[in-house]
Parts: sequence; structure tokens; C-alpha cells
Amino acid sequence: MNYGRPGYDNKREWIVTNGLGGYASSTIIGENTRGYHGLLVAALSPPVRRHLLLTKIEETLNGTSLSTNKYPDAVFPEGYKHLEQFSLHPFPTFTFKVGDAVLEKTVFMIRNKNAVVIEYNLEKDGELKLAVLMNSRNFHYRTKEEKEFEIKEDESKAKVVDGNGIGMIIGSERAKFEKKENWYYDMVYEREKERGLDYTENHFSPGVFTFNGQGRFHLLCFGGFDTQLEGEFSRLFSTNHEFYDFLKKREKKRIEHILSHFNKISSASHDPHLNILVKSADDFIVERGNGKSIIAGYHWFGDWGRDTMISVNGLATALGRYAEAESIISTFAKHCRRGILPNCFDEESGEPMYNSVDGALWLFIAVHKLFKKHMSGHFIMEMLPIMRGIIDNYMKGTDFGIKMQEDFLISCGSQLTWMDAKIGTREITPRNGKPIEINALWYNALRIYGRFIGETGNMREAEEIERIAIKVKESFAKYWNEKTQYVYDVLDPLDESIRPNALFALSLPFPLFEKERALKILNKIQAELYTPMGIRTLPNYDWRYRGKYGGGIVERDEAYHQGTVWNWLLGHYIIALARFKADSFEEIKKLYEPIFNHLNGEGLGHISEIFDGDGNAPKGCVAQAWSTAEMIASYVEAWEIMNGKSNSQIP
Repeated sequence: MNYGRPGYDNKREWIVTNGLGGYASSTIIGENTRGYHGLLVAALSPPVRRHLLLTKIEETLNGTSLSTNKYPDAVFPEGYKHLEQFSLHPFPTFTFKVGDAVLEKTVFMIRNKNAVVIEYNLEKDGELKLAVLMNSRNFHYRTKEEKEFEIKEDESKAKVVDGNGIGMIIGSERAKFEKKENWYYDMVYEREKERGLDYTENHFSPGVFTFNGQGRFHLLCFGGFDTQLEGEFSRLFSTNHEFYDFLKKREKKRIEHILSHFNKISSASHDPHLNILVKSADDFIVERGNGKSIIAGYHWFGDWGRDTMISVNGLATALGRYAEAESIISTFAKHCRRGILPNCFDEESGEPMYNSVDGALWLFIAVHKLFKKHMSGHFIMEMLPIMRGIIDNYMKGTDFGIKMQEDFLISCGSQLTWMDAKIGTREITPRNGKPIEINALWYNALRIYGRFIGETGNMREAEEIERIAIKVKESFAKYWNEKTQYVYDVLDPLDESIRPNALFALSLPFPLFEKERALKILNKIQAELYTPMGIRTLPNYDWRYRGKYGGGIVERDEAYHQGTVWNWLLGHYIIALARFKADSFEEIKKLYEPIFNHLNGEGLGHISEIFDGDGNAPKGCVAQAWSTAEMIASYVEAWEIMNGKSNSQIP
């Protein structure tokens, strides 16, 4: 993707990741507009404990600054004026021109290392000065006061460590380093200002690299605890640019393999836009201990149980990354406690945190989807005790009021579903009782487990589970609301809100409504909730509706599930259309066009977390896992349904 001369475009952002939860990210003009931007954000305890280490490099070519920064009263310097082109192929590449001097800069990361490489190519003789800006803080925080750094340097590299022993080593095979300590004060983060957060910060510069001549050279930056850096850095650093070529080609080949493998296994891979999403999917898959996990969104989310179980199909299973899908599911399954999956892990301690009713139920869907693509009996046998434990705990009752009631439906306490916004003690969307999607998931969990246990020959247990599933389906009929010709969003107490959660009763592997009511649900959603970028969480005539998501944290949380559009729901809408309403895949495919156009928007190559209910402006994270996952998964599944290649109701 080439973007020509961008001008002062500080809206569009790029990100490259390292498979650990760390990343490099900024805007296409190099202005950091978020406190989360930086050339090296290292995951010190992968995939969490992320620290901003290398903020940016301030380049000066033949006396002309190529950097762009925002300060309270000015944009200075205005290096974007010399930016001729920005491109992603597949790494972010900047082409600057000063007079007749041309400089190309490319950023890529070393896989599974907290390391970033910045490659420079100066086409003719010139002088290039590279001022290093750094920090050493949790990526959620801001540095407001000066602090002490220890600097050890020689002519080719510098090691800079803070008082906690956290820091980085940065060096070059051709540029020379000169220690020159300096502070840059009050840089402005425009996106954080819009979000009502602290939006100014100070950054430290330990010195400057200087290169005189022409040709290619590199800056290599490793980050983390200093005791882990020395040997690894020295081994990689003591080499010429051919080794950097190897690292770059290796990463490109890894990405090309992911794309080519998907193209081999899926007939739906013909759309080039889908391949952009397949490449982006890789950014979310990360290491956790000896297994894999999924980052819920960049820049600020960690790995969340609900998001992971929803996303694993589109990010791994549908792409033929079966071993990784198994590892992702197992990572969370081994932390299952009293039938509940962790909702997330503490960013600092890494301890699992439990406050979700649906994460454990989504695990059944993830296992089901994986088994359909990759029939691993060993993995199923590993999962069966976990799945049975979840069912038993939900039946007899477990934490947070989660319990099967006399009508065989699951009830739960407040703020346990995906609509969980809360301000202090004020619950924006309580949904205590029997939420519709929880019981659609419950029914599917029973049907899936029943099929699996039946395949093992345990017909007595399979029949027992099937009897419960039948009772659940009978009671599920209570969700139909004749007055609205739609569904109740929650039972006991009744909630008549027109929300999109009815979709899951149509899109999950075992639907709960026949075609007549399914069409009524889809028509209602199309008329009152559908937008080109996703599905609204309330219709615009509801008194609680918030058409714009913005302002401070209170204003944003009040809008989060009260009209805001969620793209991941569009995938479930599309699957339901393919099952019950659409006549051809060409009809379905048109729904993806606005999403594919969005790939050139705020988060290049990615799909945003949410969109305004009014106007569909992208908001929230610029790269959200389940947005990308559901667009991939729904495209593949809808194509298979419409082409007769999939019976999505049979495990």
C-alpha cells in the first residue's frame, strides 16, 4: 500500500508487532499522537508489562529536520513537508527528500524479541544526524519530571538504563554515537487530548548518532532488563548489513507463508482485501508462557478471555494455523476456575482475573470451529474435562451468581457480559438476569459437548446433555416478544431494549429460531441497528442512545454500549444473512466494501474497535482483534455456506 505525499496527516497510524505483545507504532508522518506510540514498546513479561523505551528518532539530513512533533503552541519541526511518500510493503517505509538528497527509512521488528530495526538508505553523500528520544515507563503512564539514567557508550552504541534496571541498548554498524544528554519537554499527544487523558510528556535523549556518506545502515534497539540484553545484543550487533537483510527477509517470508497457506486451504481467499486482513491477523497472536494468546486490541488492551475465544477462529483456525489455535485455547483453559475462564490477566502481576459469564461458553464455540477444520482427537480429549467442568459449575452454580435456573436457562449478576461498561458504582448496562446471548451460548455449549462426548461412545452422558439442551431450547422461546416482533434482551427481569444480542441466536453453530422469526429479527436489525461499519448497540430513537463516542472517560463509557457501533457484530449479522436470507455470495460481499475501504483509514491495514452510531467515525482502538477476526471468519463461512461447502450446524 502506497500513500503518496501525505502532507500533515496525523490521523493514520501504522503498527508492527513482535509476537510478544510488544510493538512499534506511530503516524505516517512520524508524529506521535498517543502516549502509546513509540519505536519500541517492549513486553517485559510477554505479553504484558509493556514499557515505552525508544520513543522516536529525530532525523536531520544535511541540516534539515525530518521530524514532526506537536507542542502546546506549535508543530515543530515540520519534517512532514519533506516526506515524499509513506508505504507499507509490508513494513512502514518513509521516503524523504531534501534538495537532491533522498533518504528512505524502514521500520521492522525481530520476531519474538523486544527489538526493533530502523533501516536507513541515503542515496547520495550527505550528513545524517539521529537524535535518540527515549523513555522508560509503563505504556499507560506519562513522564512529567526529569529522572536519572545511567549511560554507558562507545562510538557505535549506547546502553541506557533507569534506576529500576530497565532500559535499552541502541547501536549501529556504520553510524557513530556521541553522548549528548537532553530533555524534550511538553510533547503533545493529540489523540489523548481528545480522549480527555493526560496529553503532554517529557522525553530523554541520551545522545546522537551521526552518519556521513551514502548507502544503507541500521539502528538496532533492544529493550528490557539490562541483565538480559548484553550477550544477545552483542551477538546480533557485531555483524554487517547482510545480517539485517536476513532478518528482514525472514520476517517477510514468514508473512508470505501465512498468506500462501491461507490461499491453499480456503477457496474464499480470492479477495486481495481479505489478504490484508490475514496479514493483520498475525499482529494479535502473541506468546504467553509456553503457549499462545491473543492481544485484544492495540494499543492499550492485553489478552482478554472473551475476546480471545471469540477471535481465535478468525485469527488462527480459519487461516489454517491449527497448532496455534489449540495453544491459544489451552492457554486460557488451564486457568479455568470454578467453570469460569479468566476475563484478563493483571498487566503487572500477570495473575488471572475473573469477571465474565460468557468467556467460558465461547470456548465451546472455539473448540467446535477448530474441530470442524482440523479433527484433532487428542485435543478434544484434552478439552472434554474442561468443558464438562464448565457445564457442571454453570448447572449447580458458581461465582458471580452464574447458575442454571429451574427453566434450564442461565442467570448471572451484573457487568459480566460483553456489555460491561461501568462508571464507579454506576452500571451503564446492568443486564443481570438471563441475557439472551448467554443462553444462546449455553445451548450451543450443551449441543457441542453432547456431540463430542457421544463420539467417545459415552451415549448415556450424551443423552443426559441432550435432554438438558432440549429443555433450554424450549425455555428459549420465552425470549420472543410479540409486541415488538423482536426479542427480549434479558429475561427476569424483562428488558425490551432493541439490542443486537439476538444475532447470536442465529449465527452460532446451533441456531435457536426458525426461519420465520429469524427473518423478523434480521429485518429489525437491518432497519434499526445496521450501519455500513457494524451494528449499533441501541436504535437511534432510544432515549439512552448516544450517537457520538468521545470526550472524557465518563462520556465515552456512557456511549460505549448505548448506540456505539461494533464491527465484530457485523460478522454475526453476515453469517445469519447467509443462513436465512441472502440469495448469493455477491449479495453478501457488498457488505464488506465499507470495511475494506476502512483499511486505508486510521489504523492502516486494521479495523477499529468501534464507530460512532451517527456518521460511523472510527473510535477506540485502531486495531481490534475481534473486528479483524470476525470479518475474516464471516467472509470464509458465508462463502462456504453460499457455495454449499459447509453445513455450519454439524460439528
